[in-house]
Order: sequence, then structure tokens, then C-alpha cells
Amino acid sequence: MKNVLSRALLAALALGAGASVQAQAPVARPDQAGQGPMALSLGQAVRYAVQNKSSLLATRLAEQTAAAKVGEIKAQGLPQLNLGANVADNFKLQKSLLDAGAFSGPTLGGTTLTARDLAAAQAGQ
Repeated sequence: MKNVLSRALLAALALGAGASVQAQAPVARPDQAGQGPMALSLGQAVRYAVQNKSSLLATRLAEQTAAAKVGEIKAQGLPQLNLGANVADNFKLQKSLLDAGAFSGPTLGGTTLTARDLAAAQAGQ
């Protein structure tokens, strides 16, 4: 009984392996569409599979993203340089319209401001 069962199991495995070998069609590269299957050696097939495996491609992309984030965080820790500039037009000489005599002090340099002088100064002359 054991012998018959083991032979049946062995026959089923042999048929399954033969069917899976026949089910594997040769792979055509996208750049060779319509030219038929590629002839690859075992090493070439392994290299092609490793280069085009979707999970490996996603992992490589995640590594590049992580490297970019590391660079971004390093840049935040570096010294920052901020520059600013202002331009002011201070070329007009400022005039004081205050008469020092109003404070009952001496006049400045003997000059006394009159109402006409104040009006002329306010007019921009």
C-alpha cells in the first residue's frame, strides 16, 4: 500500500513538473516587441530578473528617497545666511523751524528767525 501511494505521488510530481516547464514561455523584452523570445544564458536571465523585479525597483526608489531626505535634514542643520538691504533717500538737509529765542535763551550765532523766514522754510525754499 505504501509502495503504491509513493509511486502515485512520484508520478503526480513528475507530471506537474513537466507541465510547469511547458507553461514557461520565453520572455520578450519590451524593446524587442514582436521579434520573438530572447535567448538568454542562465547568468543573463538572473541579471535580467534582478534588474526588472518590481519589488527591487521599489526598494531602490525608496533608498533614493531616503538619501534625499537625509540631505534635506543635513541642510537644515547647516548655518543659514539671510541678507537684507534698505535704501533711504536722506540727501535733503533737514531744517529746524524752531526759534531758540522762544526759550528765552541767546540766539544762535546772532541769527533771529522771522515769520517770513519760517514761511519760506515751510515752502521748501
